[in-house]
Amino acid sequence: MTHIAIVTYSLGSPLGSNTDVRGLKNCDNHFQHLYRCHAQQAQILFYLYFAMTGLHAVHMIVGAGLLITLIFMAVRNRFSEAWYTPVDMIGLYWHFVDIVWIFLFPLLYLIGHTK
Repeated sequence: MTHIAIVTYSLGSPLGSNTDVRGLKNCDNHFQHLYRCHAQQAQILFYLYFAMTGLHAVHMIVGAGLLITLIFMAVRNRFSEAWYTPVDMIGLYWHFVDIVWIFLFPLLYLIGHTK
């Protein structure tokens, strides 16, 4: 593999790994039961659920666009040993979005499944 192919694969692999459905279908029965039993509280939960996951999805789309931009810049040899700041900054952004998901996932999907 050439240097450009390795960089392109390294930057492109996070894009492919986050295109899966994150098990949203598995929680459908829990949400239906919650809505039938506790309609008023469930309505608040659904507002928060869609707001938090929607905001996370927007940040994922922005991160995917930034990673695609990095791929194009790497293919054009824009980075060197002396200048690679965009790679660091976009990597930090991408990992921050992942850390937010690490906290959102238990909050939205695991809490309340203890019964």
